[in-house]
Amino acid sequence: MAGYSVKLKFVIKRITNMKILFLANTLFDSIGQMYLTSYLKKGGHKCKILIEREHRDFIKDILSEKPDVVAFSITTGNHLWAINLSKTLKKIKKELKVVLGGPHCTFYPQAINHQDVDVICIGEGEIAMLELVNKWEQGINVTDIANFHFKENGKIYKNEVRNYIEDLDVLPFPDREYYGRYKFLHDYPSKPIMAGRGCPYRCTFCFNSGINRLYRGKGKIVRYRSVQNVIEEIEYLQKNYPLKTVVFMDDTFAMNKPWLAEFFENYKKRNFPPFWCQLRVNLVTEDLVKNLSESGCTRVSLGVESGNEHIRENILHKGISNEKIIETGRLLHKHNIKFRTYNMFGLPEETVDRAFETVKLNQKIKTDYPWAAIAQPFPGTELFTYMQNKGLIKGDVDIDKINTSFFKESIIQNKETEKLVNLQKLFYLVVKFPFLTRAVKKFVHFRRLGFLYEFVFKITYIFNTAGSYNMSIFRTAIHAFKMSRMYSKSKISDDT
Repeated sequence: MAGYSVKLKFVIKRITNMKILFLANTLFDSIGQMYLTSYLKKGGHKCKILIEREHRDFIKDILSEKPDVVAFSITTGNHLWAINLSKTLKKIKKELKVVLGGPHCTFYPQAINHQDVDVICIGEGEIAMLELVNKWEQGINVTDIANFHFKENGKIYKNEVRNYIEDLDVLPFPDREYYGRYKFLHDYPSKPIMAGRGCPYRCTFCFNSGINRLYRGKGKIVRYRSVQNVIEEIEYLQKNYPLKTVVFMDDTFAMNKPWLAEFFENYKKRNFPPFWCQLRVNLVTEDLVKNLSESGCTRVSLGVESGNEHIRENILHKGISNEKIIETGRLLHKHNIKFRTYNMFGLPEETVDRAFETVKLNQKIKTDYPWAAIAQPFPGTELFTYMQNKGLIKGDVDIDKINTSFFKESIIQNKETEKLVNLQKLFYLVVKFPFLTRAVKKFVHFRRLGFLYEFVFKITYIFNTAGSYNMSIFRTAIHAFKMSRMYSKSKISDDT
């Protein structure tokens, strides 16, 4: 009888395991959500990912799945979509459990104060989320679980983060099954992958410096998966998807030299497609670039941010000189690796003249894919605090009104902001065709040509993205159109 009792308990456990839906409204496969679903599935739970834009009746399709939990990984600017959708779902199904996580909650934990938010996740979520769902399943109190803030009966419970996940190999591969249900994403020729986590640098505009403060004393900042683990995931991707490019999303791909040496050796042995990675300019040497080229790297991206060394050093804390950026560009061209540069306009103390230093530097290094955003300092970053203290933010920032897009507008108080926004729209054109510099210097002062700037930006953005991701112009245009619609209007409105 004892044996039957054990078996009965096992059957009951399997029947009562929870179903978690991860909801999204962005048309790209989020590594964060894929890791969460794979870890929860490993723990015995059922998971799916649903993308709003790919459903005619999103609410109906969510409820038809009969979820026990719905979860969101959100960024600032996209958070209202999640909050409003949660409110709608809980009106229909009061007992539904809702969890909000992602960068917005990590850097703006005040999100727990919103009347329609009961639970938020701070920092790394895999182990924390599994503990939460297990305790919900078992009917156990959850208000003391690390990495979560809870609101219950009007009282808020705030818990610290647990230690970093040290051995990343304990995490199963990101679960791409449900993103793969959407043909557009399944057939997308570039697939993102993370070889490691963490960045030790202190760039004031970046979330990493905030993460490092949050996790101080909680473990090693930079951690890597084993090379073999990474290679096996690429083999899986190559077998199951029309893979043309492997895109490493790591902020610090080139930091660990012994790891890199082993990776290069293993990648070269296999018939893998080309890969793309992000490099930090201060880590670039000729040996590194040569090994990247010989191992199958055809594209890299670099953070230039500003062509003005004062802004880059004293405001952004990049710790990189123009000379080093120019040398890096020379090495990449020498070894036939194309590169994208990331830049920002509208930064503190930036004038139009200083902004054209960014243009000039990009022209000088002859970047293949010049990319620029409008500086958008988010609450929780050092840059936001700096600008607030200097009175450079336009009034009291309403976080619920911050734009999701990096290409629309700026919250920065600067008398030349409008001209800098115009320059951002024309950046690709003037970098690729330097003879237009004199004309662009005049055009950025014309206020009534916003529609023209926007048209130029959209066209050049498509060419830029198609080239850097090794995709067709047609596929890129379709994707850009869908993303534009997503940012301009969500089906779950603020009035829901």
